[in-house]
Amino acid sequence: MFDCSLCISLGIVAEIIMGLVRKATTLLFASNLLAGVLFASLASPYSSEVLAMLPEGVRSRWTAAPKVWETVIGRPIELELFMAFVASCKILGALAFMGVFGQTLDRLALPCWTIFFCGATYTCYEIDPGRLVGPLIFLVALLVRSVCNDSPSQASIPAGKKKR
Repeated sequence: MFDCSLCISLGIVAEIIMGLVRKATTLLFASNLLAGVLFASLASPYSSEVLAMLPEGVRSRWTAAPKVWETVIGRPIELELFMAFVASCKILGALAFMGVFGQTLDRLALPCWTIFFCGATYTCYEIDPGRLVGPLIFLVALLVRSVCNDSPSQASIPAGKKKR
């Protein structure tokens, strides 16, 4: 005879683990808020002053990033415009993963972050291949989070759509 209580217990444990993994990835991606604010300052009228305060290694990598994409698209990209794009991706993506914009945009942020960090991986590869670890960690975290997003709990299904 098959004991279904074991299946139920395993299901509950799996749901708890998925919730913890989801919270851990949310915390990891929340780190992009601070980085986003820094990138936003580089998109501001004070970008020259902010760049001057950064260590030379950071400054050279960050100013090289738009040049990488200039070669891809064949057009010049202003540093401030590039930094505004990066800042908006980081800030809005982190807020979406935190659930600030609701569950739909939380889920939509997953493919957006994937595209963003694929681009970040390419940028790092072109500038300094030794710095690939950062974006690759985020890509792995996205893969893990995508597994957690595949099975919404019954609580997230609208009342009229629940199984009876």
